[in-house]
Amino acid sequence: MKDNNGNSNCLYGMACPQCGFAEYFNVEVRMIVELHDNGTDGYNDTHWDEHSYCACPECDYEGTVGDFQLDRPAVEGAE
Repeated sequence: MKDNNGNSNCLYGMACPQCGFAEYFNVEVRMIVELHDNGTDGYNDTHWDEHSYCACPECDYEGTVGDFQLDRPAVEGAE
């Protein structure tokens, strides 16, 4: 199932609330890396949520991932 912007995976229901851009965003993520003396080697398990920093590369709008989730499904029992 795709949203109105054609996204069906990580960006499903997301768009910039200021300009509507929906191709990709700059998001702050937490991740696990192997840290060696000469740097990092590979990564595993990237994590972000609705509280993570998010920025639109098109218009520079900044907020959280939650601010960009425009098409959130209704929560059962919510008013």
